[in-house]
Amino acid sequence: TGSDVRRLRTELVPRLAAQVESVRQAGGRVDMVVLLCGLNDVKRASPWRTPIGFRHDLAELVGEIQGSCGAETTVVLPALPLHLAPVFSGQWPLLPLLSSFAGLWDEQKKRLSEREPPRICFVRSVEADSDLAAQNVEAAYWADDGIHPNDAGYKLWGEHIGRGVMRHLEERQRGLPSRPREVA
Repeated sequence: TGSDVRRLRTELVPRLAAQVESVRQAGGRVDMVVLLCGLNDVKRASPWRTPIGFRHDLAELVGEIQGSCGAETTVVLPALPLHLAPVFSGQWPLLPLLSSFAGLWDEQKKRLSEREPPRICFVRSVEADSDLAAQNVEAAYWADDGIHPNDAGYKLWGEHIGRGVMRHLEERQRGLPSRPREVA
């Protein structure tokens, strides 16, 4: 959407609330919301827009999502595979610096998930899955801009997120003690 989490709160949450109401009227419920966010917050970083501020804004967004969908709704916060984007490949020192910088925002997602497991699930970045990382660097998985995945890339990333969510659900079902939900 090109939105940071502040804008998602004002634009996405009202639309989500309307969709949730439609689902409820049809006799359904929303069990999980996958929230892809952070890149536009990184792009707007400043002394007034920090990773810690992002975590605060994200916590409010997650709270509003769960307020609309139901307190038991799990919000999935995947790390972004920015380090694999071809637009940055071979651009030293830009790529390692940008990856480290963007990682500060993903770290805030992880910390938020540590506060409220099992209601928030952090799915770590794809570098933990070397097969996926090797496939994702291929241009065939990226849009022409070199920073956004294309349909095939989103499918691959979605499968990675799905595996992480399945592990999260399996742990929750087994009643494992609350701990950070950093899953691959």
